[in-house]
Amino acid sequence: MNRPLQHLKRDLTRILDFLDQTVPFSFGDEERGRLLGEAQEILHKLDHLEENFLTMGLLGGTGVGKSTLMNALAGSEIASASHRRPHTDHILIYRHKDAVLTPAPELDGVPWRVITHDVDSIRRVLLCDLPDFDSLAGDHRGHVLRFLEHLDVLIWVTSPEKYGDSRFYEFLRVVPKAQQNFLFVLNKVDLLFMGKDMERACRDMSLAADRFREHLEEQGVSEPALYVPSAREATESYPLSPWNQFPFFGRHVFQQRDIKEIRGIKSANLD
Repeated sequence: MNRPLQHLKRDLTRILDFLDQTVPFSFGDEERGRLLGEAQEILHKLDHLEENFLTMGLLGGTGVGKSTLMNALAGSEIASASHRRPHTDHILIYRHKDAVLTPAPELDGVPWRVITHDVDSIRRVLLCDLPDFDSLAGDHRGHVLRFLEHLDVLIWVTSPEKYGDSRFYEFLRVVPKAQQNFLFVLNKVDLLFMGKDMERACRDMSLAADRFREHLEEQGVSEPALYVPSAREATESYPLSPWNQFPFFGRHVFQQRDIKEIRGIKSANLD
């Protein structure tokens, strides 16, 4: 996977090392000093840019496996059900221990809690576990809706038992977020493979995904980005079953992080 920030920092570090060497140059000390200064300034800007996060929220009903999905993305256990208790109405923000999180002033009225981890693979990703939508009421619902405006990506998580829940689609209709920033996950599809032969289970999985997609399209979500994984299997075993779409989902997520990095690099004219 391309890592644009790391590539630029690596190249700049090589340039600085080269300029620091006492070897003959085809330009004078003044030009060499100017190049050193410019390279150091760009490296400083890249360091600052690296502090930006891909802010990702996970929204779903009770028991759809959001914590397991976050652990699978991290490749390590960073989230557990115990974090939610007794903060069922809080937004849980998982961040790297060395990353500095400065909440925007607009979040002052939103109940939230930070949980740190040391997983470098998601160092520049903020994973936000949103309260279960089927337990939201009153002010809590408004808090979550306000918080969604600060997300880069919103992952809607459901399961074979719950993708028909009308409350899921009612909440989808009121979310003030552009649909191109939505990802949809039909998690826990391993349940469909229990006690069935492979052909029948795959047929049931395909049918569930098609019905979920139809429900989304009925709500005006055209061509939804839909993945059908088992996050539990992704945290417990390797290699994954051929029907498990978790690798494709994870690749999409980290591509979004790289896209945000590239936009930051271009907007700062660092490339």
